[in-house]
Amino acid sequence: MKNALLYLSLFLLLAGCSTWNAKTLTKKTHTNLESAVVTRQANLEYRVTLQGYYANGASVAFEDGWTVQGDSNIIGLMCEYDAKGNRIQDFSKTDFHIEGIELWRTSRNLGPHERALFGGTWFLVAADVGLGIICLNDPKTCFGSCPTFYQGESDHLFKSDAEGFTNAILPSLEHEDIDALPHIMQPGEEHIVMKNEALETHNINEVKLLSVPQISGTEVFHTPSDQFYRVQPGPELTVGQHGQSITEVQTRDGNEWFELANENDLAAKSELQLSFDANPTKNYGLQVVYRQTLMSTFLFYGTLENMGSDYGRRMAIMNHSERQKDWLLKGGIMQFLGPIQVLNSSNEPIGTFEETGPIAHNSQLLPLGKSDGQVRLKLTQGLWRIDHIRVVEIIEEVQPRTHAVQVVTKNDLTQPEEARLLTDSTKHLQSLPGEERTLKFEPLNEPSHVFLASKGYYLEWSRTGWDYKGNPRALRKMLFQPRQYLCDEAAAFKIYESEMEPKFWASKIQQPILTSHEK
Repeated sequence: MKNALLYLSLFLLLAGCSTWNAKTLTKKTHTNLESAVVTRQANLEYRVTLQGYYANGASVAFEDGWTVQGDSNIIGLMCEYDAKGNRIQDFSKTDFHIEGIELWRTSRNLGPHERALFGGTWFLVAADVGLGIICLNDPKTCFGSCPTFYQGESDHLFKSDAEGFTNAILPSLEHEDIDALPHIMQPGEEHIVMKNEALETHNINEVKLLSVPQISGTEVFHTPSDQFYRVQPGPELTVGQHGQSITEVQTRDGNEWFELANENDLAAKSELQLSFDANPTKNYGLQVVYRQTLMSTFLFYGTLENMGSDYGRRMAIMNHSERQKDWLLKGGIMQFLGPIQVLNSSNEPIGTFEETGPIAHNSQLLPLGKSDGQVRLKLTQGLWRIDHIRVVEIIEEVQPRTHAVQVVTKNDLTQPEEARLLTDSTKHLQSLPGEERTLKFEPLNEPSHVFLASKGYYLEWSRTGWDYKGNPRALRKMLFQPRQYLCDEAAAFKIYESEMEPKFWASKIQQPILTSHEK
C-alpha cells in the first residue's frame, strides 16, 4: 500500500501515556443509573471519570464531581493534555465549553440531563463501567456486535437474524448494511426486534425493510454489490476439499463447515472445489450462507487491548484520517486475512464474499454468468464458517420496495421521537448496552422476501482487563510487520480457539446498563 509506512509512523508518533488506570476500577454490577457511581483513579490526588478528545489527540480530563450546565458546558476540576498525552495544565476549576470534542469517555453513570449533552451524534464512549461478566478480565472473548435484529420471537440464545453496519467503528465510517432476513414475511408481521447486546454505544441513523413479493418456485437474493435477483433452483452442486466431499454445506440447517486455524500462521489459506453440471446458455449464481469465526473478534479486541488507555485518543485521531481508516479496514493484517475469493477454472477472480462478524449468518448471491461448472473458493483457514452453498439459475434483476419505520416500542411504551430519529437522515438514535426495541414498519401488500437495511456507527467500550499501558511492542509489530504479527499470534489464538466460543456467548449483555430512567 502506497505511503503505508509514512502514515503508520505518524500514527505511532501520536501515541502517548494517558491518565486512565484500568487496574483501579471498582467492579460492581449496576442497573440503577441514578444510584450507581464508578470511578477510576488517575493518580494519587484525582479520580478522573470523564475525558474528552479533540481530533488531533489533545484531551481534557475531569475529576469526579463534574456537572453539566445548559446544553454545552461542563463545570468541574479539569486538566489538559497535548496530542502526545503530556499534561499541559494541572487540575483547576473550569467552566468548559464542549465544542470541538470528538470523543468522550466516561466511567460514571449518566443521568438524563447529562446523557442529553453527550447524546445525538456526539462521539460518546462509556468506558469500563464495572460489570460482573467474564470478558472484562478476558477482553478478547468479550461479546461484540453492532445492533442485532430478530425476526419474530426475540429470545434466541446463540444467534440473531441480522447484524448491522459491522465495520462502522467510527462516525466517519458510517455506512448502510443490507442483510437478508431468513423467513418470508406475511402482511401484519412487519416488525423486528433490535437489541444492543454488547459493551458498545450504537448510533443508528436509519433502519428500513426492503421487500420483494414472493413467487412460488423462486427466491430473491441480495448480492455483495447491493443488487437483488430473482432466482430458481439450479443444478446439484458438489463441494470438496483434498478429494473429500463436504456434506455440511448441502442444506441450510446450522450445521456449519469450518476449519481450525493454522497453528503457525493465522493468514494461511485454504481452498474448496465446487463443481456442477452447467448449461452454457444459462446464467448462474452462487449462493453462500456464511459468517466469520471468532478469529476476527480475537484480533480486533487484541488491537484495542494493545492500545491500552490510549484507545480513546487514537480513535479520535483516526476519525479524521482517511489513510488510517483505510489501513484499519483494508490494510495491515486485514490485507492478509482477506475475504472469501471466488475463482473460475482459469484461476480468474469472479468476486468475493466479505461480510464480517461472527453473530448472524449472511446469505448472499454472487452472479457467475455463463460457467463451465468449475469454481473454487479461496479463504483464510479458520476465519470462516459456511452453512450452505448452492448454485441457482438467475431469472431477472428486481427492485425492492422500501418500508420505513412507523412505530418504535421500548419497555412496552411507544417512543414517537425515536421513530422520527430513525427516519431523519440528519439525526441518530443512541442505543446503550442491554437496550431492546421493537420496530414496526410500513405494511406489506403480500407475502414477501425481506431484507433489513441499517445505517449508523458504533463505539466500542474499553474493558477492565486492558492494561492501561497497553502493549506498544505488539502494536508496533501489527503496524509495521503485520504478516509476522499473524504468525506470532497463531499460538495464542490456538489456546483461545477451543474455549473462546462459550465465553463469547456467555458475555452477552442481557439487561440495560448506563441508561436513563424511563418516564
